[in-house]
Formats: sequence, C-alpha cells, structure tokens
Amino acid sequence: MYSRLLNRSNLSNDNCKKLISEYFHKYDSSLQAISVTDSLTTLPPLLRTDDYMNMAFSIESRSPFMDYRLVEFALKLPQHFKINIKKKYGIIYTKYLLRMAFKDLVPKPILDRRDKIGFTSNIPDLLRGSMSHVFKTSLFILQTAFPKHPYFRASKDELGQFSRWEYQICQLAITYLLFTKRYSREEVYKYYNTLK
Repeated sequence: MYSRLLNRSNLSNDNCKKLISEYFHKYDSSLQAISVTDSLTTLPPLLRTDDYMNMAFSIESRSPFMDYRLVEFALKLPQHFKINIKKKYGIIYTKYLLRMAFKDLVPKPILDRRDKIGFTSNIPDLLRGSMSHVFKTSLFILQTAFPKHPYFRASKDELGQFSRWEYQICQLAITYLLFTKRYSREEVYKYYNTLK
C-alpha cells in the first residue's frame, strides 16, 4: 500500500517496491520503515522545491527540525511517542511528543487540532477548469511526440491515477519542449497561447 502511495506514476510498482522493501525488512515497525523511506525519498525533493520557491521570491526560509541529529533522534523514538492512540476516545494524536513538549506554551485549541493538512496548491482544479487548455495542449504534445507510449494514450481512469496526473502531464510536456525541442521559456508560453 505504501509503495503505491509513494509511486505516483502507477505504471510499474515493482521498482518502487524494490526500493523501499529493504527498509521494511530492516525495521520491525512499519512506521519506522515509512519514516526512514520518507526521509530518503520524498523529503529531499520537497526541501529542494521549498528552496527554489523561496529563492525565486528572495525569501530566506528555514524548514524546522531538519538538523540531522534531531532527525536521527526522532527516527529512534518508540512509536507511541510519534503517534499516540487514545482507544477509549477513538482519537489519534500525531506528533505526540512535540505536542506534549509544547503543551504549556501553545494554546490548547491549536495543540489539539487534528484537521491540519500540508500546504497544497489548486493546480489540478485549475487544469480542469480555467486552465484546461494547458492540460489539453500538454497531452496533445506528448501524444504527438510519443504516439505509442501507454501513459499518454491511456485515460486517467484506466491508469487509476491520483489527481496529480494532469499536473504530471503538463510538467512532462513543458520539460519536453524546453529540453528536447530547445524552446525558450517565452516560446513555450507563446506555443501554449496559440493552441488555446
């Protein structure tokens, strides 16, 4: 299940399974295996993207808790310090140790929040709505360039994809134009606008 979540392409899960299976064999706890895998696979690109976005707007930012000693310490903690389940009340507390460490400093309504989600963009909604021409143009480019590739021929439903499929198609098409066709950024914008 975790390898399917980690593998956004959904074309072949074997390589993804192979990549993470060593961690699931190495650690007794699935949570420990997932934590280590996340820190080695999904965290670096997230930090890199965070860095790019902040530098693009001249913002100096720091991601909290990224000191390697703190990460190593957290990875060694017992599971109940990370996720604490109050079975009697049916409540799951994530980041339990952190919540307990700050219980005298952070207001209780904030400390007890369980509806927190990561910062996300509405790109998939835009690509299906007001910017649907960007997705359609991207798919057209890729289907023309790679007419026999199953990923660009199959529908989203056939692939059983997450909502990121549209975004992945756009990324691939723009990368193709920039690096294979050697378009400039301005030429990419112009090309997309002519096919509106």
